[in-house]
Amino acid sequence: MIEICMPDEEKEYLISCLDESNFYLEYGSGGSTLEGLKKVKKGMITVESDKAFLEKVLSETPPNPKPKFLPMVPDLGPIGDWGYPTS
Repeated sequence: MIEICMPDEEKEYLISCLDESNFYLEYGSGGSTLEGLKKVKKGMITVESDKAFLEKVLSETPPNPKPKFLPMVPDLGPIGDWGYPTS
């Protein structure tokens, strides 16, 4: 299971914001994506540079998420840890 990777206080704040959100755009997918798919009301976009990691996140996506969901993978060339470009 993919978790939100941030300190507890920040995680609680993010979740409270997602509870109130109609739309959500994020750069970097993961636990926040999965939480957003449960809470965001209308639309959500995630931009993830690591296609393999995004596929892992998508494998944990609920079958009928609340918001319309658009995952995007920009071509940044070769990438390393946490999706950072290596060149």
